[in-house]
Amino acid sequence: MSRIVFLATTRTGNDHRRHELVQRALIERADTGRETTHTWWIRPTRLPDADPAELQRTKYFDRPQYAEDAVAIDHQLGGVASAVDPRTVATIVSKHLFGATVVTIDPAHDLPFLSRYLTGFGQLAAWATSYDMTPAARWAMYGLRHGWYAAARHAGLDAIPAPPLDYDLLDSHPGDAFVVAVPRQPKKTLDRA
Repeated sequence: MSRIVFLATTRTGNDHRRHELVQRALIERADTGRETTHTWWIRPTRLPDADPAELQRTKYFDRPQYAEDAVAIDHQLGGVASAVDPRTVATIVSKHLFGATVVTIDPAHDLPFLSRYLTGFGQLAAWATSYDMTPAARWAMYGLRHGWYAAARHAGLDAIPAPPLDYDLLDSHPGDAFVVAVPRQPKKTLDRA
């Protein structure tokens, strides 16, 4: 079985020829089942070319603005950042992706952006295969919403404070953001409803 790498990126827009990657996050699962998380934040060099709607959607200006042009986020230390060189990040990312199965929610955008970034620093974009988990995420969100209603009926409630969805999950497109707040103790939330 090949290694699996879950990939998430944040971009300044959706055109990989004009926009840039801002954040690269990888969760690498080894054959042993051990998982390692890596996140890098790299300040865009062409921010004026960014799509304002994408910057707003990804909350670019709400994130910490580090003094360095590139930082590595240390998840074990609670998000403490250390300065890194963007070329070094490309080398590390290429190493982790080499021969791996890449799982992403938006391969139509993530993979071309990543390929451009890696080859721009002279690195290989050589993962073995990729898997689009967008359909699985759509159905998971659909099931979660209907699970709220089922739980309410089971508890004998007439109404339930389900998260509102202003889009049709079955008609959404890759790249749509899915954000759902689930209470830590749904039973207690239902009891209070």
